[in-house]
Amino acid sequence: MVLVSAATVLSACGGGSSRSSPHTTPTTSATPAVQGLSVDLTITGAANLAIHGTRGSCSIPTNGAPATYTVSATDYPQLGPSGSIRIFGATTVPGRGDVAPNIVAYINGNGFVSPINGAGVNPSANQHSVQIDAALSSSSGSSPEILQNPQTQLNAHITGTVRCI
Repeated sequence: MVLVSAATVLSACGGGSSRSSPHTTPTTSATPAVQGLSVDLTITGAANLAIHGTRGSCSIPTNGAPATYTVSATDYPQLGPSGSIRIFGATTVPGRGDVAPNIVAYINGNGFVSPINGAGVNPSANQHSVQIDAALSSSSGSSPEILQNPQTQLNAHITGTVRCI
């Protein structure tokens, strides 16, 4: 569900283009402020790792798109090949409503998402930091398989803080 929300945001915001439709407002071509990131995260459960350092990126767009905070396996190999954690700030999608802050992570070959209601993902008012104490869930199979066998769902928990630097 969270992945759909993130895709909805990108789609509704025109994917960065200046096109508009009856359901969206035009986006600007202003470049978001991209900064470094201070990371202090611990993940437990189906994935167990700690990420501490000053590598990653913080992007705070000026066009209404959500702030994003990103860490990748390039800088934190414990995430596994192609691993990443992306934290999205809250945003309002014109004509579609609010999208809560959320986390999308790919850790050691498993995709995880935080609850769609934003529980445990708390950006600061200026969006320069995020306090996190959130559940993450994943699936090791297809949706019908999860319904028939809920044990295929993977659960983890992420805590800590990310700060733009």
